[in-house]
Amino acid sequence: MITVYKYLLDVTDEQKVEAPDRIQWLSVASQGPLLFVWALVDTERPKVQHRFVIVGTGNPADHVVGLRHLGQVQQGGGILVWHIFVEEPGEGVI
Repeated sequence: MITVYKYLLDVTDEQKVEAPDRIQWLSVASQGPLLFVWALVDTERPKVQHRFVIVGTGNPADHVVGLRHLGQVQQGGGILVWHIFVEEPGEGVI
């Protein structure tokens, strides 16, 4: 079944999120102090680990070249701006 899911992200340099192997990442946003990413998923597909990288504005970002930028999120009254990147496979997106 195809549906929209949201996944919690930690505000950390790099992490993996378990989600179906065929996925379409839609957006990122904060809800209160928490950071989430939304995706269109096929719930019947097997789950795999998806790699996310978060970079604060002004920090080195050489390691995100080639990754997809999903968006940015402001926290702390706009003082902190996080740029969220995901590593996408060559195929398998919904």
